[in-house]
Amino acid sequence: MRANRTAAGFTLPEVLTSVVMVGMVLTLIYSVWSATINVTSTGATISQDIQRERMALKAITEVLGSATWYETRPEPQLQLETEDGFSQLTIISRVPPGFWGERTLGKHPLRRIEFRAEPNDTGGHRLVMLQQSLLGAQIRSGGTHEIEAQARDSWEYHRTVLLPHVETFALELKSPGTNSTWEAAWPEDPASSPVFPRQARVSLATSEAHPQQRTVPLFATVALHAPSVPVIGQVVPLSEISFAEDGFEVDESDAITRVVFIVDKSYSMKGSRLQMAKDSVIKSLSQMQDGQKFYVYFFDRNADAVGSAALEPTPENLSRISEWVKEQKSGFGDKGLWDAIKGGFAQEPTELHILTDGFTNRYDKDSDKATDLRTTIAQLNREKSVKVYTYGVGERVFGQESETTLMLIAHENGGTYYPLLPVQNISPSPAQNKK
Repeated sequence: MRANRTAAGFTLPEVLTSVVMVGMVLTLIYSVWSATINVTSTGATISQDIQRERMALKAITEVLGSATWYETRPEPQLQLETEDGFSQLTIISRVPPGFWGERTLGKHPLRRIEFRAEPNDTGGHRLVMLQQSLLGAQIRSGGTHEIEAQARDSWEYHRTVLLPHVETFALELKSPGTNSTWEAAWPEDPASSPVFPRQARVSLATSEAHPQQRTVPLFATVALHAPSVPVIGQVVPLSEISFAEDGFEVDESDAITRVVFIVDKSYSMKGSRLQMAKDSVIKSLSQMQDGQKFYVYFFDRNADAVGSAALEPTPENLSRISEWVKEQKSGFGDKGLWDAIKGGFAQEPTELHILTDGFTNRYDKDSDKATDLRTTIAQLNREKSVKVYTYGVGERVFGQESETTLMLIAHENGGTYYPLLPVQNISPSPAQNKK
């Protein structure tokens, strides 16, 4: 008889049950591991955001605490407004040592500083700080935002991204007085505001649900301008209004006058200043006499000229050129000034008029070495046969290297320097004789 034998092994239901149990254990292990990684990553991100918020708040409070207030105020010293739901602050401040931008702007503590939110690459906003030296030479900054800086102003800015993502940036100011309230805009009329706010309240957050808030006192350093600045040569202050109405000082007594007008249309001239310049050109052309000739340049990064040769002031020419002048729009940069100067002298003028609110003083793309504008004009006008008149527009050029250069150019080339005063509470002083 055969002996009965029992087969060793697992049945199919047992195998399937084991596989399911192993899968459940692995799934549980992966879930715990994934949750741990997510918690760690989220914690690191939150920690970084909090640290960035603290650094941004520190930068804002340091700028507010270092504010400088000029009694004569040729420009707004502090301006607060709202754009796209975020506050936007522009302020003049003398920043402490070691402040942001030390490598580029370390020698220039007195700066115009702006805080604003701008769109980022993910559809949200980032908090940006822009800094510009008030008293030093122009600051060069490359990178992808160079065009943006030129678009805002022909003087370049040092740009810092304080927060790559921001959902809340709200700034409120409180004026002196026991009954004053928090204001989200300041002031309504910057040119006439006689006060400086006494407190600022800042709300800042990368997540709108958890903003950081800080209230700081404001103690601005009051600074005074000298009653008058040293002048070189013949200086005759004019108001922008009278200049637009009267035009350039063209010599009408000389029947063979050949006049070249070179006018700044960089971004900082945008608006009323460019309109003033265009009105003055049109007015000057309308006053020219038979036998005289003219040529007109407008410049930004390029030089835009009218025609290829000087024109006579015939009704047809004046009508055509006036339309061309009216169509001029502001652009970026100011390097076209150099081409305009060279092209202007090529027209063999008897007078050359340069109007600008500031420019890069050392640039010549045709030279191996940087050449300043004054030297270039001296080389083009060796015989001093051309009288050069210069016009400085507004506070951006007043007291700067550009204004000194304009004074020297006029003085050395038989002309006059005309500072054009835009602020109503600054009265033109009498003409000052050559020193």
